[in-house]
Amino acid sequence: MTAYVHSSYVLPRERPRTLREMLDNEMVRSVKLVCERPGSTQEDVEKAAREAYRAIQMMLAES
Repeated sequence: MTAYVHSSYVLPRERPRTLREMLDNEMVRSVKLVCERPGSTQEDVEKAAREAYRAIQMMLAES
């Protein structure tokens, strides 16, 4: 399964400065990698999205 992820979602070379950058980075680390992996299924993408959502919830709770 191949999913489209906007090309602006790239990992910055420097430490994230804003919560938005932290959230974008979490999506890149988890969901984008699964979408680009050959042989990924819809279930793989959904699982990665759920895990990213949980991580984002924790980041927001800490902020």
